[in-house]
Amino acid sequence: MENLVSFIFEPNVFVLFLLLMFGGLGLLLELLNAGLIFPGLSGFALLVLAFLVVQHLSINMVGPLLILLSFPMAFVE
Repeated sequence: MENLVSFIFEPNVFVLFLLLMFGGLGLLLELLNAGLIFPGLSGFALLVLAFLVVQHLSINMVGPLLILLSFPMAFVE
């Protein structure tokens, strides 16, 4: 368990991108299938973890916000 927590909170852009990607996909699945509960909850939890990882990185917040903004823009297109 400690290895998983250390992997998630290790300041790594790859981990941040994976958390944002799977969190966005979970929320998208929840929007497409309104009766499912697990994708929405897991997507929300992964996005919260992603924003916690952002605090440990020395990057600007604009990058992850643009990645999150790309999901609705791709859906609208």
